[in-house]
Amino acid sequence: MNSLFGRLYNLLKAQEKDVLEDYLTEIVADIFDDPQLLADFLTHFTDEQWDELSQVEVTTQKTYAKLSGHATDSRPDLVISLRKGQQPCLVFFENKIDSGEGHEQLKRYADHLQLHEQDGVNTTLFYVTKRHDPKKRDEVIQTGSRTKFRQLRWYEFYKWLSKHPNPYGHKILSYMEEMQLNETRKFLPQDVYALQHMGRLQSMMDASLDGAVDETMTKYFGKAIGWSNRNVQMRDLDRYIKTNDQGNGIWVACGYYFTDDDYPLVSVMMEVNPNAKNRSDIVTAMKWMDENQEDWVGTGLHDPTKWSMISCDVSLLHFLGEDDHILAIQKHFIGKMAELHQLAQQFPQLEWKI
Repeated sequence: MNSLFGRLYNLLKAQEKDVLEDYLTEIVADIFDDPQLLADFLTHFTDEQWDELSQVEVTTQKTYAKLSGHATDSRPDLVISLRKGQQPCLVFFENKIDSGEGHEQLKRYADHLQLHEQDGVNTTLFYVTKRHDPKKRDEVIQTGSRTKFRQLRWYEFYKWLSKHPNPYGHKILSYMEEMQLNETRKFLPQDVYALQHMGRLQSMMDASLDGAVDETMTKYFGKAIGWSNRNVQMRDLDRYIKTNDQGNGIWVACGYYFTDDDYPLVSVMMEVNPNAKNRSDIVTAMKWMDENQEDWVGTGLHDPTKWSMISCDVSLLHFLGEDDHILAIQKHFIGKMAELHQLAQQFPQLEWKI
């Protein structure tokens, strides 16, 4: 059975919004209510000793009104205010898992901290990421500011927490393992096997997306783009897909999505930008597909501020009983792209290129 947090997240992710980063922040926040654990964390990940902590207040998703020169308000994932002896302190956290930094996000947080610094507050900004995303301090913190900037990876947080066993922390560690945020940094036998066969596996995925599949995408939607970055996709986005941009806010894609399940998803999808000119017409067509085609599932169809999508996702396991796996997967891709093409015929207001 999955961990408690994993089961709770499975309930939440059925909602319209991807809440993973906010969800993990809420889980972790409770740890820092313990002054001793907070002191150990801050001492471990900064270059100073933290003791005699008092008046600890932990807040998540607190909004700070935009400052002059800022494009938006700021909302750090986690804010901790406290006193170290007689010294008031303020700590901001920005946590990332699969996404990257927003537009000048860290710089905006640092500007807010600098205002508190001018009032005599000891300030620190943490940037916690799953993947390596180095930031230079002078790109984040203004010259002359004493705000400390610290980067760490989630696997480092995992290693630190594992040295402080308690029932609640153990549940967090189990959940982080499920999410592969622990990064054991040791090659397991199955990892070595996968490395040895990586070229063959990639060739098979390429074969299933080339030939008749590539010709079908070109015929129905236009030439695929971004195929040369598929290795970057796999590293940063846990996917291996071929896409087409219709130029009117609509994207069509087919390929593989890697999830926490044992087998990847073999998927065909259509997505629309929240700023698309005729978004309401596009979403109307998507809702029809979601309601009338049982293989298709809609996501974000009721939130005009988010990307909306319909997709047909089938586990790779479904194809393993076939004599020719690649041919079976190609038939799936071609059949589902044909259904999207039929949708375009049924809703000409979508104004697809082809």
